[in-house]
Amino acid sequence: MDRKKQYRQLCKDITLPYYMNDWWLDTVSSKDAWDVALSIGKDGAIQGAMPYLISTKMGLKQIRQFNFTTYQGVYIKYPHNIGLKEQTINSIEKRVLTDLINALPDFHFFDVKFDVSIKNWLPFYWKGFKQTTRYTYTLPKSSDLTKLFEAFKKTVRTDIRKAEDEFSIQEETDTAEFSSFLFNAYEENGIILDSKLFLRMDKVLAEKNKRVVITARDKEKIVAGLYIIFDDKLAHCVFSAQDKLIKNRTPLHLVFWTAMQKFIPICESFDFQGSMVPEIEHSLRSYGANLTPYMHIYKSRNKLWHSLAILINKFP
Repeated sequence: MDRKKQYRQLCKDITLPYYMNDWWLDTVSSKDAWDVALSIGKDGAIQGAMPYLISTKMGLKQIRQFNFTTYQGVYIKYPHNIGLKEQTINSIEKRVLTDLINALPDFHFFDVKFDVSIKNWLPFYWKGFKQTTRYTYTLPKSSDLTKLFEAFKKTVRTDIRKAEDEFSIQEETDTAEFSSFLFNAYEENGIILDSKLFLRMDKVLAEKNKRVVITARDKEKIVAGLYIIFDDKLAHCVFSAQDKLIKNRTPLHLVFWTAMQKFIPICESFDFQGSMVPEIEHSLRSYGANLTPYMHIYKSRNKLWHSLAILINKFP
């Protein structure tokens, strides 16, 4: 059995985050564009797995972030023993991560942001990779929504109360209107979303019941919206937008609060997925969320390629 078939079977056998599942990788890239590095134990079982997207541009091979995927993941199989010693955990991670790095194909650039579960990047460091820390904001599972709301910045609480009287909230089933609103809002900020890929992704997520779209409307017009992808444990705020003619963030605050009420009682982690942009970070911080680090790991084949990557803003 080849490694992708092995990995597809692993996805059936265990529970992985949505962004590590083969159906997601097929959707946001193509069945032929992604591959997986595996660590195989002496018994022939998978001990670790790291899916990756490889592309070639101008003859340069790049292992890069999957489209519409803020984080990529690594699966490591730990023993089921309760109370594993830290040295045992570190030894397992060193062995498995080293196997996975060695299983990668040749590349000119490696540029990947890993999820918050990856805290040990030493094996990457020893192999010549570099790392910078990025941040998102997260909230843990909670049934106490009153306490959650009271942790918001006072002005945000006021904005939400005002917005409840000014705007109507809707959970969209047909996302055609929202997607048009989203594409326009991003384009106004200089970001062009791949509309064809977005619609393909949305179709798959809708079929699997893995997405929720919440909008705020002024009468019939969408003025703010939030696109959430979720699984049994995670809720990720992947896309959000607000009408530029509205100068404050009142409707968007209401949309986020509606999403929190829906997902925080049932998901282990509600992830705002950002942001390192000061103006956005300030807004997310106002929800009383936890500043959560994650790793951006990168490498180029040599110093020349590294200098080129910095020049084109590929690396920090």
